[in-house]
Amino acid sequence: MTIAKSAARGAFVRGKRLIVGWAGGKDGRALPLRLSLFLDQIVFSASNFLLTISIAHAYSNSALAAYGIALSLALSVQSAQRGIYIVPFALLSTRTARKVVAGRVAEHIIMLAILFPFLVIAASILSSTAMESAPDAVMASVLCGLLYFGLEFERMALIKCGRIWAPLICSSLYLVTVSLIALFASRISFATAITILCAFCVIKSTLVLLFVARPHWGWGYRMLKRDLKIYAPWSIMGALYYSGYNQAPFLILAATREPAQAAAFVAIRSLTQPLQIIIRSLDIVDKHSLKDESAGTPNGIREAFWRTFISYSCIGLAAIIVMTAFRQPILHLAYGQKFQDFSLLLPLWGLFSVILAITLPVESLVNISRRFNSNTLWRLLSALLGVTLAFALCPLWGSYGAALATVLGALFALIGSMYALRDMIFRSAAGAAETLKRKQVERIV
Repeated sequence: MTIAKSAARGAFVRGKRLIVGWAGGKDGRALPLRLSLFLDQIVFSASNFLLTISIAHAYSNSALAAYGIALSLALSVQSAQRGIYIVPFALLSTRTARKVVAGRVAEHIIMLAILFPFLVIAASILSSTAMESAPDAVMASVLCGLLYFGLEFERMALIKCGRIWAPLICSSLYLVTVSLIALFASRISFATAITILCAFCVIKSTLVLLFVARPHWGWGYRMLKRDLKIYAPWSIMGALYYSGYNQAPFLILAATREPAQAAAFVAIRSLTQPLQIIIRSLDIVDKHSLKDESAGTPNGIREAFWRTFISYSCIGLAAIIVMTAFRQPILHLAYGQKFQDFSLLLPLWGLFSVILAITLPVESLVNISRRFNSNTLWRLLSALLGVTLAFALCPLWGSYGAALATVLGALFALIGSMYALRDMIFRSAAGAAETLKRKQVERIV
């Protein structure tokens, strides 16, 4: 009876910690930050959603497919960028981050100078081989690079410096700019719309970085040299493997099927972006407060992992139910009758978004434990699976085949990463028994 009561009490305490910790941390300080980032991500995702709808309505399928190619490339490169220096920066304590922010700003600017030429060259090559509108894809790649390469670093730098509402202000200004473009989309060309957005991104990023800190170039160079040595190999390999099941299926689809299939792929996938962006906003807070909340102990880290894993899973499950039950009204509201024949893509993309969401806490464990090799191995196998399925299914099923290859590849990567970290994620029976025994002894003493 005593053991049963102790187990029940322990379960209650752990459940309470999960809820209270997710809502606002031990002392509630994280609640305003969660609220500000939640609103920020709603506004930012609404802006991107409006931009995609405007391109779909006002311009050709080739323009939408070109935007999709640029977005896929930018997110692939951003995946490596995040692993090299953004996630390590996010996992620093607030006190440490504020001490090194000037060097981090310089490191970020140097990385942008390296990443942009690569992105533009890749967009030129891929768009010229896969479709006719290569100039549109190149211009769109510049926009996506300006938007996504700076997004997470600028947001994290502002948070570390205590400016928790500044990201929301930036996203609101972005929404105003996109709204004006949507209003006049039928009167301006695709190139003009992209140019206006690029100008906004340059001005916004410049002001944010100057506001955060004056760059310390020598410090930034040393930080970049160190981060490239420690994180670059696995981050680049991980990004390539991640692209194998996340971005490569779309590129294979664009090369093997007509632009309408690629346009449907991009348009319907964009409908799940609000879910992905909202989860990422929560993940920013969780990564920011992980060391402070967990105290760096194995049990604390495990509790933090399951808190985020369960909360992201619940949010994703609710979204999948809505996307499945109301897929046709959602598509009609967004695009009219243009993509009704592809309505089953929506729940598929909902499932993919949930898999990516619950992969984020696993990513934190990989960075903490630095078990890059085992995680990279599973990413490699997932990439091979995704590319193989895409080559087999895209010619037969079009956008459905590309989406299925993406989902199965991501699911395999998640299962493999959790297996590689099983000793950190799952508490062994022997460990649980030892903890219970220790608590009983402490109670007796």
